[in-house]
Order: sequence, then C-alpha cells, then structure tokens
Amino acid sequence: MEKGLFPEVSGTLKKTVEARLHTDRGPIGVKLRKLQIRMTKVSTLPVYLVVDPKTEEILSRLDGARRSQFVRFLKKGGV
Repeated sequence: MEKGLFPEVSGTLKKTVEARLHTDRGPIGVKLRKLQIRMTKVSTLPVYLVVDPKTEEILSRLDGARRSQFVRFLKKGGV
C-alpha cells in the first residue's frame, strides 16, 4: 500500500513528521512492539496514527491497509 498510496498523498504528508516502527527487526523491534501495543492496544500491522506532538493525543487512527480510507484518516487527524 505504501508504495502505491503515499505518492498520491505526498502533498498532505508534507505537513507531517513520519515515524515508522519496524517491530520485526531484532532487539529494537521488541521495544518498538511494546510501544506500539501501549499506544494502540493491538499488535497487528499496519496501524497508522496521527498524534498531536505536544499532547501525544491520538487524533486519528487507521487499522489495516484499506487504501480507500487512508486520505479520510489523514483529514480526520487534521493533516
């Protein structure tokens, strides 16, 4: 999904700072998986969040790779 969709929303994504948690890569992956579960309450992937950088409030969330819902998810998060 990322390769096909992200070019379509690149203008919108310019307003964000992207952070990817690669939860399947060695010892750091274990720590990142714990962070993912703490923030999302799930261990499934992918999970996308729009997070307020000042308050850490989750403004928008999308579970899964449903291409048709990704732009709505960004807009809901104020992006």
